[in-house]
Amino acid sequence: MKLFDGSERAFVGHDGAVTAVALTDAVIVSGGRDRTVRIWDRASGHAQVIDIFAGPIEGVHSPRRARAALSTARGRVG
Repeated sequence: MKLFDGSERAFVGHDGAVTAVALTDAVIVSGGRDRTVRIWDRASGHAQVIDIFAGPIEGVHSPRRARAALSTARGRVG
């Protein structure tokens, strides 16, 4: 996954395709075919796996000013 915000930076961690992304000022929330949801610190690039689903991630959302994330996989919300 790459972020273009005046500079090009790569965020490496998912095993396979990234299928969902949400951005805030401080973090990136991503989900992928590897069934994981990750929260990335935009400044450092460090990621934390916050959930593992039974199937590929179909969507993620993170409110702009909250420290929370919503994810969906095969119709289930986690």
